[in-house]
Parts: sequence; structure tokens; C-alpha cells
Amino acid sequence: AQMHAWQGQLMSLAVFAGSSQFIAVGLIASHTGFLVIWLATFIVNLRHMLYAATLLPHVRHLSKGWRWLLGCLLTDETFAVVDRYYREHPNTQLGHWYFLGSGLAMYGNWQCWTLVGLLFGAIFPQLQTLG
Repeated sequence: AQMHAWQGQLMSLAVFAGSSQFIAVGLIASHTGFLVIWLATFIVNLRHMLYAATLLPHVRHLSKGWRWLLGCLLTDETFAVVDRYYREHPNTQLGHWYFLGSGLAMYGNWQCWTLVGLLFGAIFPQLQTLG
């Protein structure tokens, strides 16, 4: 069963993790149970715990709200950008703003290209037959 374009965009808005989205869609299409889908996506994203542990010394001083927000925006790409920034600016007091900017930029980019992909897929509905 195919998803509607709005469902794809909603999934992208709510789940900011491409690998989880690909896994979840495949499992949903095969009518897998919710618990298995949740466990599979959870395990795939455990690497974010390592990212968070690496960045913790730089954000430890922030409020819980700030840390939750930054954690929601933490992806592989954001980690790479922010980790490099903190390595180059170890004593910065404004690093969390850089982290926020990077995360929001990545999130906006993800939403934009998800929409482009959904629209492109709607223009060429038989595209999946190519593999």
C-alpha cells in the first residue's frame, strides 16, 4: 500500500531520522507490528547516544529545555558540523546557538527535499518500477 504525499511529509516532520523512515516504511509496507517497527528504529538510532555523549561536555551547562531541543535536532550531519565547531572553538560560550542553527538548517533542508521528492514521485507515479 502506498502512502499519501501528506503522510510522507508528516512522517518527515515528526521523525527527523532518514534511516528510521526508510526502515519504518519498509516494515509498514510488510504489515509488521508496531513494537517491531519501534524496536528496529530504536536500535538503528542508538548511535545518537554516542553523539550525545561526545557533545555533552559542551552543552552540560544548558537548561534541560535547551538540551532536549538540541537533542531533537541531533543527526549524523549535525553532529559532524557541531563536533568540528567545538573542536575548533573549545571555550565558546555561544556554541549552543551554532548547534541550534546547524540543526534547524538541516531540519529545514530535510523538509524541503522530502517535499521535492514527494512532488517528483507524484509526477512520475510508476517510477518505483525502475527499481
